[in-house]
Amino acid sequence: MISDKRLYFDYAAGTPLDTHVREAMLPYMSETFGNPNSLHQFGREAAAAIDTARASIDNVLGISSAEILHRTIFVGSATEANNVALRGAVRRMRERHGVKHPRIIISAIEHESVIDTAHDLEQLGAELIITQVNGDGFVDVSAIEKALTHNTAIVSVMHANNVIGTIQPVSDVAKIVKEFRKKNDGEYPLLHTDAAQTGQYPSCNVEELGVDMLTLSAHKMYGPKGIGLLYVRNRELITPLVTGGKQEFGMHAGTQNVPAIIGFECALTLARQGYKKESEVLHALGLRLTAGLQEINPGIIVNGKEPRVAGIWNMYIPNVRAVDFIVQLDMAGIAVSVGSACKAHVARISHVFEAMGYADERREGNVRFSLGRHTTEKEIDDAISRIRSVLTAKK
Repeated sequence: MISDKRLYFDYAAGTPLDTHVREAMLPYMSETFGNPNSLHQFGREAAAAIDTARASIDNVLGISSAEILHRTIFVGSATEANNVALRGAVRRMRERHGVKHPRIIISAIEHESVIDTAHDLEQLGAELIITQVNGDGFVDVSAIEKALTHNTAIVSVMHANNVIGTIQPVSDVAKIVKEFRKKNDGEYPLLHTDAAQTGQYPSCNVEELGVDMLTLSAHKMYGPKGIGLLYVRNRELITPLVTGGKQEFGMHAGTQNVPAIIGFECALTLARQGYKKESEVLHALGLRLTAGLQEINPGIIVNGKEPRVAGIWNMYIPNVRAVDFIVQLDMAGIAVSVGSACKAHVARISHVFEAMGYADERREGNVRFSLGRHTTEKEIDDAISRIRSVLTAKK
């Protein structure tokens, strides 16, 4: 069954560019085109635009502009930001304190950009500790506390999981990390959170979360692709990943992507302004989708417990193999996923379900529906009808 009307339920992977964001970006692609690092007026205009955008983002994230070290660093993506956080902390601990084997603590459900980077650093001599999660998809705070040592450079716990949407107790982790530092009168470990899925939520506030570093991505909130940011509480405690210039306070060399930075700020501001109503709508649409699918098959289960991101609804569908099912749904005009979109066009069962302790069969039948700003009740009902046809045809 092939349909002309395509339905998009993969907003957690990427969102369409908001028209207001596009309009905000356009002048910086043609009129205000100067290199922001140049001293002439063209450059100063571009630099001023970046400064204004950065100050606005700092305000949205609860970052005090009075503190020079409380700054955001613009980079090429959330993946790059995560790399800067982990690699920068490990390298600086080696340089600053002479620790040969800095420890990295991450949870078992982190995004691949954290997990793969941590494993790479392990190959380069770092000590890696991966703490487990429970069957509902939440990190074990006590396990993180037990893993803290004097040689721990960084703890990285995502704010919300990109596969099942569970919002992690980052502020609780922050308390134990701060207490450990205070007890040992040390600068480390640093606490980092990948907040790529939660930038639109007011709870994504660096002071309330208590984090030292925070990652955001513009294209998860209707902004442009190719731009991410890393909030760093104290830049002295990490080293830059990209060198060759003094841009971004010496933390990320290379000419800044001015239009994308402007778009990032606009997207984040708009997302925060409309978060409450949008979250309520997405939650109601998710319940509608769940109820409709459970009418088709009462065995369908939503993975993960509340609190969850409003738009992510990951479901176990009995007697289907997800990697095949998403192809069948694509043929029916429905775009869904099995999890992260960072696998280069390869559909693989997410490591998240293994971490949650699911048996092999239970791991294979999980499909992520992620809803967004443009999702409608009509689309939900249409999707339910098409999925009914696909599941019926399988019997």
